Amino acid sequence: MHQNSDDSIEMLISSASFSLFQVFAFSASQRAIGERKLREETAALNRELLATRELLSQSAAQDERVRIARNLHDILGHHMTALILNLEVADHKTVGDANDKVQQSLSIAKLLLGDIRTPVSELRQDDNIDLEQSITKLTRGIPNIKFKLEFYSAPEFKSVMLA
Repeated sequence: MHQNSDDSIEMLISSASFSLFQVFAFSASQRAIGERKLREETAALNRELLATRELLSQSAAQDERVRIARNLHDILGHHMTALILNLEVADHKTVGDANDKVQQSLSIAKLLLGDIRTPVSELRQDDNIDLEQSITKLTRGIPNIKFKLEFYSAPEFKSVMLA
């Protein structure tokens, strides 16, 4: 076999360009794999952020309701109780028509105190945080993994609020 020098240079150039193309293809595929992993990580972080934001929003709304209830109770409830006590003292010390008006005022004050206590106790009740919704947001769209979440069989959580 006889090869001239032009053919061997051409073969060397072809081999070098083929090798460079293979290195480029390998580099491009590694970059694509890395970008896909970064997209998946970014999507997971975004889901965690959405779930955390949802829980924080629910918690903030619950804290605001408790704060409003506490303020209503502290301000109106105590004043109404003091008014009822004063009216009961006046009821024992008055006679005649004045006593009827004091008893009527006492009944209205007790009714008003009951009307204040009802919404305050409703506001103070802890709403359960919707964990199912937050976990669903967290797990939605995770590639290559399927979740089956069943919340109906979970025990109901009751939290205790200290006044």
